[in-house]
Amino acid sequence: HTKRGFFGGMVSYQAGPRHRPYVYGLAQQDYNNDDVLVTGGTTTRYEYDSHYIGTGSRGNLSDHLLYGVEGVYQGGRGLSSSFDNITLAPVTQTREVTHAFALDVLLEYLFGGANRSRINGEVLLATGDDDRLSTTNTFGGNQTGTDDNAFNAFGLLNTGLAFNTNVSNLMMFRAGASTYPLPNSEMFKRLQVGLDVFVFSKLDENAPIDEVTIDDMFLGMETDIFITWQITSDLFIAVRYGVFFPGDAIVANDDPRHFFFTGLTLAF
Repeated sequence: HTKRGFFGGMVSYQAGPRHRPYVYGLAQQDYNNDDVLVTGGTTTRYEYDSHYIGTGSRGNLSDHLLYGVEGVYQGGRGLSSSFDNITLAPVTQTREVTHAFALDVLLEYLFGGANRSRINGEVLLATGDDDRLSTTNTFGGNQTGTDDNAFNAFGLLNTGLAFNTNVSNLMMFRAGASTYPLPNSEMFKRLQVGLDVFVFSKLDENAPIDEVTIDDMFLGMETDIFITWQITSDLFIAVRYGVFFPGDAIVANDDPRHFFFTGLTLAF
């Protein structure tokens, strides 16, 4: 039931046949000022106003090599946590400044041919705040009297099917590949299979993510497999499976986490 307003715009430019740079700005206004949470005698109010200034480019470095790069600065102000992280005693919330950053770089190589095979690699970085207990919440969030360095945005990037963590205090490396294995088969020519391998780490060892961790960098690894098959012009099947292996920083347990999804789309 969150209430927010979003205002922004983007300008892009076709720089020759290969590159399309862009810049954008987005302002997010929080309208949840009247919401209050009372927990164990601690009262938490909510206000998190943020703005984002980003720039990037997408295009071709060669006939077979594609790229995408985007950097974004997050500013704004938000209410601090309602309690002290050390003593857990209630404190007066104050409006503190946000200074946070994120960077995403993607390279993709297309082999061409009937199989339409491709490989890709991605690096994602997002800052965290080491005086927070939660990288996303106001309750247990940024401490009063300090700048908030935790990147928190409203976009969506691929951080794995099973782990699927927020892009905050995150350093992620991804390598992927996909192909159409049976291009000469009339029935299976639109069958695509693919694989993604992720390595996750904190960007700031002492800062939190969106689940409980210790002061350690390594968050874990994940492997995702996907199969998509366009059986006919109006019938499409997708199957996705991911397994995440927690790293030393994860507190909950070290058991693998599994995610399985299958979907059938029929267009009329």
